[in-house]
Amino acid sequence: MEKQNQADTRVVDEIASARCDHEDKCGNIGAGKKYERRELCKDEMRGKTAPELTAYKCPLGIDQKQLDACFKQLREQSCSFSLAHLFSANECSESALCIK
Repeated sequence: MEKQNQADTRVVDEIASARCDHEDKCGNIGAGKKYERRELCKDEMRGKTAPELTAYKCPLGIDQKQLDACFKQLREQSCSFSLAHLFSANECSESALCIK
């Protein structure tokens, strides 16, 4: 895979963890729930996050200040917020996270 098609794995892992923290807070991780185990949640979230934050889409990298704002937004989201729409959320959008 070419470098420009790869996402920053550290950032992808951090966002996946934050998204799974939200899922856990909302009671969606555990036996009989949306995600049986946290690692399954993280695998799915990594798969959803990586394509949004590739070096092609963010050639200058990720803005750390904006990434912190994204994490804050994730922590404060109610359980009715669909994380499937994470990248349409203001602080977590691709256009907000990518350095311009």
